[in-house]
Amino acid sequence: MVSGGAGLIVGTDGVTPDPNVTNFTPLASGGRNQLKLRGVPAWDAIDAYVKSGIRAPISPLRGSTDPDIAAGRQLFTLANCQSCHGGAQWTSSRVRYNPPPDASLIVNTQLIAELRKVGTFNAQAFNEVRQNGAPPLGADGFAPPSLLSLFAFPQTFFHNGSAASLDEVMQNVAHRSAGTPGTDTLTDAAKRQQVIKFLLSIDAATAPIAPNPAGSLAVTSAAANIGARLAPDSIGSGYGSGLAVQSISAGATAPVVLGGSTIAVQDAAGTLRLGQMFLASPSQVNFLLPAATSAGRAQITVTSASGAVATGSVDVAAVTPSIFSLGGTTVAAAVAVRVNLVGTQSPVAVFQCAGSTCTAATIELGSAGDQVFLTLFGTGLRKNSGLGNVRATIGGADAPVFFAGAQGEFAGLDQVNLQIPISLRGRGDVPVVVTVDGQTTNTVNINVR
Repeated sequence: MVSGGAGLIVGTDGVTPDPNVTNFTPLASGGRNQLKLRGVPAWDAIDAYVKSGIRAPISPLRGSTDPDIAAGRQLFTLANCQSCHGGAQWTSSRVRYNPPPDASLIVNTQLIAELRKVGTFNAQAFNEVRQNGAPPLGADGFAPPSLLSLFAFPQTFFHNGSAASLDEVMQNVAHRSAGTPGTDTLTDAAKRQQVIKFLLSIDAATAPIAPNPAGSLAVTSAAANIGARLAPDSIGSGYGSGLAVQSISAGATAPVVLGGSTIAVQDAAGTLRLGQMFLASPSQVNFLLPAATSAGRAQITVTSASGAVATGSVDVAAVTPSIFSLGGTTVAAAVAVRVNLVGTQSPVAVFQCAGSTCTAATIELGSAGDQVFLTLFGTGLRKNSGLGNVRATIGGADAPVFFAGAQGEFAGLDQVNLQIPISLRGRGDVPVVVTVDGQTTNTVNINVR
């Protein structure tokens, strides 16, 4: 349609082009009417032709015993080029969703998780052109093209034809180092020529190079290790290796791509979504489990900018409560307020930190007329069935709960407001436990006097 064709999807009259043709959704899905040529549905005919009638050209180097080709294949593998150009079709690009795609998968009209940044985009280049003068796409990266029968396309490479030869392609350091961030294994021009010989030998008979196996990803709540359990719209953490090429954090409004890393969630219903990311680092990612994630077992996949993949699974349920504590301790990451007899409020410190060490601050319960209210922060509890099914104890004593739900300012963050019983005066360190719909949180501690 962009190039002026009338299109093969038509209205009920079988002739008039259907204007409702959208990106990322198969044109013939759902029984769409197709233009018929000699009685054959046109789109189905094209699909059959592509699958059965097109064969990859045979490389003139097929069967060659040139040692440079074997060396080039080894260098290709050592540079981890297969992270973008591996697999049976020599590309990492895939349609991984059941159409239509979830909105989280599309950023700026692109399937964002399929793109890789390889240093080939320049927004100021004269040939970065889009229809009707729209700003050029490419800042987010590009879908890696297939290398199958590359020899048949002897010049004009990259998305915009800016490289006139494979030698120019290989001179792009960002591109040739994309699979090994921070390490350029192809500084030697002779080695690059060996890689080029290997590239020119690739055709349908060449044994594919599979991407490196996926690493393992351990997933739990970001607040505490409660096992592989998360609730929709809660904050999770994933632990592994090679999860990102750098450490970077986002604010309360988190993107679905952070430092080039993405986290994909395929739920028990088979729907694929991207989770918003708060933190991306080589060993840890923090993310928001999409609110629409179905209950049941979900598969979590982290893909880094280098193409490295790590996978894990998590059980999704409506409520999986956990409470935040200060890093490496059980001290509650909480705030408190004192209300005196005349209703005046004043803040009360719950914890104190010196450098990287944090301990529980002493909370003075004061006279019988004062009331001290504690706000705990957690995640995975906002979808509780009602305040009547939320219970808290402090030092074993029941603590009245006044609110348990979304905190409201930070995505995925929940809070529980409760009163510290005056009967705890003088107890010192005491454990705080919250039970939501029969599920008990991790224990955090406060200090009372």
